[in-house]
Amino acid sequence: MKGSQMKAARKKLGLTQVKMCRLLGVSRATLARWEAGQIPVPHAVEMLVPRLVKEAEEKGKGRR
Repeated sequence: MKGSQMKAARKKLGLTQVKMCRLLGVSRATLARWEAGQIPVPHAVEMLVPRLVKEAEEKGKGRR
């Protein structure tokens, strides 16, 4: 997962960096570095974030 994909996923979830950090249990600096592509996104996060987005999308479809 590239940093730009991480940022796009966070925005899809409607989360600020602070809220995303709380959800993932990382510092804002770490998240900012991932999003900027300065450090790689860990594999576990690469697996989790798309699932969160999918779940959010499915919940959104159910409300219509």
